[in-house]
Amino acid sequence: MMPLRIAIIGNGPRALSVLERLAVRLQQQPDAAVEIHYIDKLHPETGRIWRRDQDACFVMNTVAEEVSAFSGEGDADNARPGCGPSLATWWKHTRTDFPGDNAWAPRALYGEYMQFVLGCIKKSFSHSQRFLPRQAEVIDIVPGGDQHA
Repeated sequence: MMPLRIAIIGNGPRALSVLERLAVRLQQQPDAAVEIHYIDKLHPETGRIWRRDQDACFVMNTVAEEVSAFSGEGDADNARPGCGPSLATWWKHTRTDFPGDNAWAPRALYGEYMQFVLGCIKKSFSHSQRFLPRQAEVIDIVPGGDQHA
């Protein structure tokens, strides 16, 4: 039987949230055969805006306490899809430079947080669920019967 193939194009915060919610569902169906293609033109895994190699003077436009890529609250030690820390909680737990919940986090730091969330998501997939990040540019989606290619 062919696995269900899903493509998530562009790897910013919204894509990560979609992937996290999909992972929550797949935890409930460990035998579901799925291929998830996580595609970004420049930076598969975090997208170009949230690169970890940029200067700390570039900050987010939302304070750290109001940002989470997890759909439910949890702590950094037991994070998994559906249950994990906000950016502020993760920052406080993993770094010594946490200035407070209402701080404006550097975009590079959010890129690190995205890597943490992505790692939790990857660990949650069963043997029949494949995660395939790739650097590629999507230029077209072509309908093919009840599928798109």
